[in-house]
Amino acid sequence: MSTIPPVVKNNSHHGISTIKSDYPKLEELAYIDKAGFHIADFEDFLEYHRDAMRRIYGSDINLDADSQDGQLVAHIAQSQYDMGVLCAAVFNAYSPSSAVGESLSRQVKINGIKRQASTNGKVDLKIIGKAGTGIKNGRVRDDADRLWILPDLVTIPTGGEIVVTATSEEPGDIRAASGSVSRIATPTEGWYSVTNEAEATPGVDVESDATLRRRQTVSTAMPSQTVLKGILGEIRNVEGVTRAKIYDNDTSEPDKNGIPGHTISAVVEGGDAAKIAEVIRRRKSTGTGTYGTTEIVVVDPQSMPITIRFFRPFIAHVYVRVTVRPLTGFSSTYVEEIKSEIVSHINDLGIGSTVYLSKLYVPANLAANDHDNTYDIDTIEIGTDKGALAAKNIVTAFNAVPFSQASYIEVVTNDDD
Repeated sequence: MSTIPPVVKNNSHHGISTIKSDYPKLEELAYIDKAGFHIADFEDFLEYHRDAMRRIYGSDINLDADSQDGQLVAHIAQSQYDMGVLCAAVFNAYSPSSAVGESLSRQVKINGIKRQASTNGKVDLKIIGKAGTGIKNGRVRDDADRLWILPDLVTIPTGGEIVVTATSEEPGDIRAASGSVSRIATPTEGWYSVTNEAEATPGVDVESDATLRRRQTVSTAMPSQTVLKGILGEIRNVEGVTRAKIYDNDTSEPDKNGIPGHTISAVVEGGDAAKIAEVIRRRKSTGTGTYGTTEIVVVDPQSMPITIRFFRPFIAHVYVRVTVRPLTGFSSTYVEEIKSEIVSHINDLGIGSTVYLSKLYVPANLAANDHDNTYDIDTIEIGTDKGALAAKNIVTAFNAVPFSQASYIEVVTNDDD
């Protein structure tokens, strides 16, 4: 019996390599080599056992699917195939690049990383009051009358002001514009005022496998070749941090972003401000300055106070108008799908990212949903002002993050011939 050399291909159902051959050998059904774990298709397992039965009982044995012997062979083949799939899953579970779910959560623990749970919104508050005043279980309200919870105890230091991170009472996508969290809900003698100079960071869902893998990749740079990668890796490992970026100006003059010479500037979304500042203090090079509007005083090992500065990203609101020309098969339900895909694309962009007009055609075409042949796109216009949209890219500031939502997207149908 001749054997066709095995050909490795992708098995989309199990996400592992498979072998395809007309007459498989036992050692070809499942094996490990330098490329990884390989497992044949179920049909190859079935053919292997059918061939074995014919060699034992003769070629005239009835192995039809409805025969007793045929069902027995199929049962054996299915059992062995399922065991092979299980072995492949176990094999893949030992690498962060292929592990999923709980297996991935366990793998990244090796790097001291924990999958981030769903979170509440966070906002940095500047509290002003009499030095030495202790605020216990403090609460403040925003303009929408939502409660924000302060740390259990906040002590106003010498100087009369302190920045602390408050947590929204409600979980999920809770937002607050800059300056909107300004009402003291638990009055305390010596506490004069409160405000947020930057927008709140909304809460997020449980961290996805893809996001956790990216964070694990960055975090392994903590003992890395560069100081910046090490700082970025550890900042992203702070609980609640959803996005972060660091800029470095190693010259003697301010750069195009206004960052002074020999200074680093971190832009961090989410996470406790004090913990982020401590990471920067501990990881930055001696003599390197920090730049940003959020100022946190931390204490070095010699008990000396050091002011660490970084940015919270401000939101660059992105509005979009898409003009489509309906073709045969177009449905009005596609409008909401177009909006959803565009919003997902924009909100996945990183801090300081440019919103490229050309890249919006991919989500707007709904190619992944097989609807792209039911309409043509005439134009796409974007902008940060709903009344001033244009067919050109949006260049965001280095400390801004693009944001959009369905109400920001307008889909116009053009029925003209």
